[in-house]
Amino acid sequence: MLNRNALRLAIVFSVVGLLVAASPAEADSVQITLNNLAFDSSFGFGPEDFNGSFLYDTVLNAISSVSIAATGATDSLLGSALLFGGVDITGNEPFQFQFDDGLDDFLNLSLPSGLSASSYGFQDASLLPFGGLASLGFGYELASSGSFSVVDLTIVPTPEPGTLLLLFAALLLLGLHRFVRGLHRSHTRAPSMLCATARPFAHKLLN
Repeated sequence: MLNRNALRLAIVFSVVGLLVAASPAEADSVQITLNNLAFDSSFGFGPEDFNGSFLYDTVLNAISSVSIAATGATDSLLGSALLFGGVDITGNEPFQFQFDDGLDDFLNLSLPSGLSASSYGFQDASLLPFGGLASLGFGYELASSGSFSVVDLTIVPTPEPGTLLLLFAALLLLGLHRFVRGLHRSHTRAPSMLCATARPFAHKLLN
């Protein structure tokens, strides 16, 4: 009985170890890429174009690898592009993101259909300037052209060699357990069958 219980415990621990090894912690990430989102200035300057990308972790509700730059009126007048690397809003329903340039200018991206859609048009991007862009004639407005796309970067893990070895060991232990149990049943059946066969002969001898 002790050996059978020990074998069962070994099988249980093997299966638990297999489940842990086969389910590594991973992040579900999407990449959102801005493609020439353009905003117009009321002062007649050329459009301000936003390009770049960032990663969004849907599990942690966190943004990383932000690389968004605004070019056009700013780099022609100020001599350099505006970098929107500040993160102000992440994943608020329906998945709105907001970035700033550190000068009180804000870029908003709205995803009415969530992360399931593969792309959104310029009407889902808006600009809210209070700093440098406001001084160049930009106001609160929707983009006039461009788009941004959503790409799922989640990778389905494949079993590692160690995981396959653990699975083989668990199956081997399970088969061994069934084999030992079968032998135990055969040994217990043999005496009972012998007794059942011997009873008629004993009855005849006594009579």
